[in-house]
Amino acid sequence: VYALCEWSYIASWRGETPAGLDLAAAAQKSVSKSGDPLVRVGAAQRAATAYAFDGQHKECLVELESARNDLASAGQVSAESPVYFYNEGYLVSHESECLLRLGRPQEAVESANSGLTLYDKSFVDGYAVCALHLGNAHLQSGEIDEAARALGDAAGLAAQTRSARLVKELHAIRARMQPWQDTRAVSTLDDRMAHCGLWSG
Repeated sequence: VYALCEWSYIASWRGETPAGLDLAAAAQKSVSKSGDPLVRVGAAQRAATAYAFDGQHKECLVELESARNDLASAGQVSAESPVYFYNEGYLVSHESECLLRLGRPQEAVESANSGLTLYDKSFVDGYAVCALHLGNAHLQSGEIDEAARALGDAAGLAAQTRSARLVKELHAIRARMQPWQDTRAVSTLDDRMAHCGLWSG
């Protein structure tokens, strides 16, 4: 089930939306075979993401609500769970990603802020992704100063992990800030990224 969830997410990211939906559906169909309550949370969350990539608002929000309810009722879970890192912060962070895909950036800002408050900071990679969601949400909302600050924080975290995916996403969001190239906020962001070895101008 966990593998199907991850394949669904990868397919959606690659733009293979039908495959993402099909794999998410297969994960949910198989979830009853798992005794791990967090796997059920993951299946609902990945289904929500697949729906978000496909622009299906209602279906996405239904699955997000299901994931929240499943997490609330999960109780004590095994440290050996393949999805031991699923917690409220992780879920809210991915909720912000879904809301961005659905064109609801202000709600995505709220979710990403909640995610950063709730996230276990020892999971640096995931925490950085949440910071990226926040920066992207501010950018989509036209809040350039706030976007630059959030992305600067994400750059510092990306420098720690050296995740190729994080750096690529950071550069993609920065590229969308080109119309504000000459503002102080974006100049400061560029300086922070350069200091982290992630930007050469």
